[in-house]
Amino acid sequence: MRVRACFMAALMLLSAPAWLRAEDVAVRATIEPTTVEVGGQALLTIVVEGKFRRGGQPELPPLADFDVFESGTSQSFQFVNGQAHSSLQYNYILSPRKEGNFRIDPIRYTLDDKVFTANAVTLSVVAGSAGVIPPAGGTTTPNRSGGHGTTPSSDESIFVASSVDRDTVYVNQQVTWSLGYYTDGRVELLRSPNYSPPSAEGFWVEDLPPQSKYYRNLHGRQYLVSEIKRGYFPTAPGTYRIGEARVDIVLDTMNRRNAFDDFFSRRGGFGEPRTLTTDPVEIVVKPLPTRGKPAEFSGIVAGNLTVSIVSDKQVVQVGEPINVSVEINGVGNMGTIAPPKLAELPQFKAYESGSSSDSFKKDYVVSGRRKFDYVMVPQVEGTFTIPGVRVAYFDPELKLYQTAQSADVHVEVKPGTQEDGRKVIYAGGGDDFEVINRDVRFIHPVPAHLTVASGHFYQSKLFLAAHALPLLALGLSVMVERKRRRLRSDIGFARASRAMREAEKKLAQADRAFRAGNAEDGFGRVHAAVVGYFADRANAPTAGLTSDDIETYLRASGAGDDTVASVRDIMAACDAARYAVGAASAERGLQIAARSRDVIASLERGRR
Repeated sequence: MRVRACFMAALMLLSAPAWLRAEDVAVRATIEPTTVEVGGQALLTIVVEGKFRRGGQPELPPLADFDVFESGTSQSFQFVNGQAHSSLQYNYILSPRKEGNFRIDPIRYTLDDKVFTANAVTLSVVAGSAGVIPPAGGTTTPNRSGGHGTTPSSDESIFVASSVDRDTVYVNQQVTWSLGYYTDGRVELLRSPNYSPPSAEGFWVEDLPPQSKYYRNLHGRQYLVSEIKRGYFPTAPGTYRIGEARVDIVLDTMNRRNAFDDFFSRRGGFGEPRTLTTDPVEIVVKPLPTRGKPAEFSGIVAGNLTVSIVSDKQVVQVGEPINVSVEINGVGNMGTIAPPKLAELPQFKAYESGSSSDSFKKDYVVSGRRKFDYVMVPQVEGTFTIPGVRVAYFDPELKLYQTAQSADVHVEVKPGTQEDGRKVIYAGGGDDFEVINRDVRFIHPVPAHLTVASGHFYQSKLFLAAHALPLLALGLSVMVERKRRRLRSDIGFARASRAMREAEKKLAQADRAFRAGNAEDGFGRVHAAVVGYFADRANAPTAGLTSDDIETYLRASGAGDDTVASVRDIMAACDAARYAVGAASAERGLQIAARSRDVIASLERGRR
């Protein structure tokens, strides 16, 4: 009994949906570099890979000794060896506040109500060699707050000031805003300042780590300046405002009191709260010029933009998917770039299969990479060229429209693998028999009264009818033998005879997959059922049979427009679910399977 229970448990585990198996989803964490200075930057990357369609969000452990900034996410999808494979990447920048050896605990990731855990990573933080520029011989560092902003002229021990590097820009051109926190050391704080960033409607905002520190001579005294920067990208022309930033502090007033002051007059020792604010900054946003604008311009504003296109295969067979990636790199806000249009090729079916984006913030300038993935399925054999991608953009520094062009991609498509014909088990050829029922023959008791039957059996009509049974049996045996011979000699007839039965088996398997939640597998079985049915009906190889071939066969067979349209919709739904991200739905799959069953049954009735 125990052995049987273990066997059943193992069977249930093996038959579980793919996305519920832990080995089908992997979560890992990396950090680079592993040694940084105080105030430096380390890139923490969390990668989630496996068979899934919708992602969650990583749960970072407490990082009290770090400033944490999001640094872009990536999402990609590939169709490899008939299996869908998804990948998510989350990037974070960690800026340590003190030296030491730190262990970042395992990061949790929730996917489809199942929690996965990444590995822990370690980071070594050493003392910074140039974290603060000390005063030297009465000289001061340059004014690093920028050229557009205000600095209080009053003799304050602690104050804040904001500035921007430019106050007139084009749409989607970066404005770098800076907040400087000034202190001359005469006043101490009970706790760290609490910073609230400004409001900025009409802008796309990016944090620009790391925080920098330097000395500045102001009002005849030396101030230590802690500076925070943010990147603002205006989304439309007009005049906009970057609002006031707020810094809440608590001054330590205990050291200012006389030692003989009454204890009860010291405000309880909680210090003096104070709020510091910056002045708002107005930004004038100019529209992009109309002169010289290319017809294919889609609104991209960037500098040094490049585009490339690659495919994972150069030689494929008809019906074999090709993963094609278009990558765009440039200086600017690349996260808002729309997918470029691939050239329409009638020999291919193309589907968008995902996208990813990465942002970089070197020297407080935002740049990035945008990647778009496509699946292209060749329909016919031959040698083809996938034309390169042209991307038009506006360079705000040059104030000119530019065009980036990628190289072409060449693909050789070979015929699909030919089949020798589906194996057919003929009648009388060793089919297994199933026991339908078992009868128990009882011994009947002797009746109380016996009667003599009237007449003789050979005089009855039943006796005369029995003489006709051998003739009927002979005729039936001749018909059966003829069918057996035809099944053995005519493969096309054999395949057509079993077409509906084979399709029903695959559709039943698809229903079970949909009900188990495995939509991708279910759509694959529906596709196999429909293509296999028409291949059997037409006595054609399954490999390489396209939707156009099926439609041609239906037209030649006299099928109506409604039937042709239904088959076309079924094939399109299956292709979208097999090759496109997020198109596979179990509920939708059950509807497609039922529709396929109705169409096949209708075609079978038309044959009779």
